Amino acid sequence: MQFKKFSGRAASFNFVEGEKVHSQDGLVFVDKIGLDLATHDSSHPANRTVEEVLLFLSLCHSIVIDKRSGKMNSASPDELALVEGASAQGFQFRGKDGSERITIERKRDGTLLKFALLNTLEFNSTRKRMSVIVRDLQTNEILLLCKGADSVIKQRLDLTVKPEDAAFLARTQQYVDMYAEEGLRTLLLAKKPVSPQVYEEWNKKYVAASTAVINKEETMEAVQSEIEQELLLVGSTAIEDRLQENVKETIEAFKEAGVKVWVLTGDKVETAINIGFSCGLLNKEMV
Repeated sequence: MQFKKFSGRAASFNFVEGEKVHSQDGLVFVDKIGLDLATHDSSHPANRTVEEVLLFLSLCHSIVIDKRSGKMNSASPDELALVEGASAQGFQFRGKDGSERITIERKRDGTLLKFALLNTLEFNSTRKRMSVIVRDLQTNEILLLCKGADSVIKQRLDLTVKPEDAAFLARTQQYVDMYAEEGLRTLLLAKKPVSPQVYEEWNKKYVAASTAVINKEETMEAVQSEIEQELLLVGSTAIEDRLQENVKETIEAFKEAGVKVWVLTGDKVETAINIGFSCGLLNKEMV
């Protein structure tokens, strides 16, 4: 997981490890916005909207920090890459305590931001998204943060809140399509504020669904989907999932030996085609 890109209302920015352009904390930035944020330029005109993306990424995940080593552990390398990216650019996930309180360090001014994790709505191949519900302990506001496949998130957006929301979605979709054509794995980020009354009523259903004996999976999905509606688009991300060494040569050797090779993927079509060429599964002679 080497190449990370983010986009928000202001712009798209990215950084890559291993190339000498601008370095910060061992990572290398390849455009000015990411560098400005990493060097704590709070006067940058894109600062507020880019920081919104970075804070989102530092909160919406299921990563656990090992107390002995201090290292972040995750079942998803993608998720780990995004949290590392947010940390490198100014919002560091510092972990959770025993009462599920999350601490985020905003490096620009050293402020420790505190959030109570109320619920985690897990990712699976059917949902194609994951969400967290947190209470901002600075403002006491309850927020739902949701990230997932563009095809799923777009269906859940409320484009009536601001006149410019539809244009922002169109611009973000252009970024996502461009990333996918490069072979990157993409996500949309969306959020919404939740009133205490709405949350309390929903949480009762969620607790009941989580302890259901009959049709638990279907009931949980219905309850989770109920609150993951009328979202506001925050931005998008993209990650390059680099192949292991000799993957292309190995697949080509299988094919030369007459072994049939298929790849089952949940990626966007553009991403799947690009990876198919890079791993030697596809070639330009094919129809």
